[in-house]
Amino acid sequence: PAPAPKKKKNELSFKAPRAQFVGRESEIEALKQMLVENGSPIAVTGPAGIGKRWLIEHVLAESESKRWMDLTFGPGVGVDTLFARIASQTKAVGDDRLHKALLSKDPLGPAEMAKLAAEVLSGESLGDAVWVIHGLDFLLDRRRGHFRGAGRLEMALKAILQSETSLNIILPTTRVPDVYKEGTIVQLRTVALGGLQGNVLHELFEAHHVPEFPRDRFGPISERTLGHPMAARFLALTATEDGGIEELLNQKR
Repeated sequence: PAPAPKKKKNELSFKAPRAQFVGRESEIEALKQMLVENGSPIAVTGPAGIGKRWLIEHVLAESESKRWMDLTFGPGVGVDTLFARIASQTKAVGDDRLHKALLSKDPLGPAEMAKLAAEVLSGESLGDAVWVIHGLDFLLDRRRGHFRGAGRLEMALKAILQSETSLNIILPTTRVPDVYKEGTIVQLRTVALGGLQGNVLHELFEAHHVPEFPRDRFGPISERTLGHPMAARFLALTATEDGGIEELLNQKR
């Protein structure tokens, strides 16, 4: 028989997984519908790694809305960054009230600045824009949903979350923040993400180049991983490298 062709030196036996979005049909439709309506900010919630960012990016990729540069809260990013970002964007569409307030030699107090920031975000000229703000979890109490601090940043965020902005603000977070207005909790628009259904996991396994994996195993996989995408991807990689995952599925822990 003819000898097998030699592999090129730069040819890799491992195929990188495809970045394939699977499932989430109802969540996609819910977020799309929210983006065409004015209302409170949108909280996209779910456990860490469940796919909040991917859902947002998938929906916004098909949207014609103008997108502001994302903002991520964390060390060194506070109220000054928040106000500066809002002021620069609103000034560009003709509302320079916040921009002037930031440059004024007679600055407004924290409560007045927070109120003004919420007001300029309600301008009609912002109706076709979207702003994704990450890192809200960094500011929330781990056990409860309220803000840990009570400074200028938290005051500004509360004013924004209490208002109905023309701009669509999207907040990927592990939990919906608890914000009260006149003694009643503010009801943010919410898209909650749970685990992936077993009937879409075959697409994820195909994206990881798993050969001929039996469909009847996806139900047990979904039950074992609670549909968490990262856990399912780990099993897909294990199936590719080890040829099966029965040992993992049979473990009781």
